[in-house]
Amino acid sequence: MLYRAFIRDLNKGAKQAIVAYDSPPARQGCQIYIKSANRTIFVPMKLIASYREELVEFLQTQILAGLPAVAHLRVVLHEGSLKLHNE
Repeated sequence: MLYRAFIRDLNKGAKQAIVAYDSPPARQGCQIYIKSANRTIFVPMKLIASYREELVEFLQTQILAGLPAVAHLRVVLHEGSLKLHNE
């Protein structure tokens, strides 16, 4: 349920760019599949639980601005800021 609500909120401001998501228990997070960019973004569960609003805003901005030319990205918290890194 946590992931579904997160994806719904994220997709509203990302112009429906998310085509699917997966949340395998072993990964403890959510893998987001982006429509136009042929990219995936992994978001750890702990970030969704602790930084949900900031995370939604950050990812919407990143998706709308254009993602880096890397197929698999991961959201990390680095020195207090959310960042995208190669996975």
